[in-house]
Amino acid sequence: MGRGRTRKVEKGVLGGNLNGGLSGGCGGSLSVPSGPVFYPTEEEFKDPLEFIYKIRPEAEPYGICRIVPPASWKPPFVLDMDSFRFPTKSQAIHQLQARCAPCDPKTFRLEYNLFLEDHCGKKAKKRVVFEGEDLDLCKLFNAVKRFGGYDNVVKEKKWAEVFRFVRPGGKISECSKHVLSQLYREHLFDYEEYYCRLNKICEQCSSGLHGEVMLLCDRCNKGWHIYCLSPPLKRIPPGNWYCLECLNSEKDSFGFVPGKQFTLEAFRRVADRVKKKWFGSAPTSWVQLEKKFWEIVEGSAGEVEVMYGSDLDTSVYGSGFPRQIDQRSESIEPDVWNEYCASPWNLNNLPRLQGSMLRTVHQNIAGVMVPWLYVGMPFSSFCWHFEDHCFYSMNYHH
Repeated sequence: MGRGRTRKVEKGVLGGNLNGGLSGGCGGSLSVPSGPVFYPTEEEFKDPLEFIYKIRPEAEPYGICRIVPPASWKPPFVLDMDSFRFPTKSQAIHQLQARCAPCDPKTFRLEYNLFLEDHCGKKAKKRVVFEGEDLDLCKLFNAVKRFGGYDNVVKEKKWAEVFRFVRPGGKISECSKHVLSQLYREHLFDYEEYYCRLNKICEQCSSGLHGEVMLLCDRCNKGWHIYCLSPPLKRIPPGNWYCLECLNSEKDSFGFVPGKQFTLEAFRRVADRVKKKWFGSAPTSWVQLEKKFWEIVEGSAGEVEVMYGSDLDTSVYGSGFPRQIDQRSESIEPDVWNEYCASPWNLNNLPRLQGSMLRTVHQNIAGVMVPWLYVGMPFSSFCWHFEDHCFYSMNYHH
């Protein structure tokens, strides 16, 4: 196609599906359509906001797109590979879809015991044994709830997935799935019905009506009608969902644990070792990488932790783009430095361009007015999400 027009990206890069599709948290695989790729001409590339406005009707339905700059646009990467140091976070990839759902063990025991005494007239058994070991009823309850409750787990045949949460690394058989199902029926099925009735009250309107469109937070288990959210949703989203209070809480790092500090060169060596461990020394395609990633996320490849430099405030750590406040390296010509310091596609300049509503913001808000820098390695992940205030998010791959 001609320059300035679009073509569909290769499947799997901005969407598409691999063998079996990309698995979702609510049962079954998701067939994700490919996002569009745009190739602006030199003339179209002069004004970022005008070009974004032009492609918006085609790109917005996908929620994501890629813009490939003209071949002449090659901004220098100005961070020093040896002296630049940044903190990392350790990310457990196998836990991205295995987060503990609504009940922590202590709360579960209190509520479960109270339910048995008040509604069943009995006390909880001290031990429930599954395959010769104590069964964690809290973990089993959370796992079944994650997949939509008992009825949905039976309908969608999800007992193997439930088993993986309850006994990671255990051998799954038809017998073990059947026994797990029977144990849930015996000990937790009635509690599930009680629990759902108890918690289906909207935090916004305080109504328990229209429970079929009540969205429950997968951490605190508070509920909101999808039409009471801001912005409202048209349907219950697949996978995990967290309310703003839980997302802003410091109690949960949502997949990240503070890690070591690295230089870029030292981090690159670690990333190369990770890649070699999983794929050897041969060239690796994105298909192989993405397929292995989803195997890890789904729990079939064991426990995998990688490191990730995320949310690095460029006003503190420095920017990959040149800025007038930075010292120019002798390896970069002055005219090249000045050109890209002033480029409207330089993410340091983008929020303050003529026509941007962010020109009215006078504070240097990190991640909004000041870009964040990210440094990743194989499997490190930043989940697709709504930005604050539903802003667009623009990322440049140096």
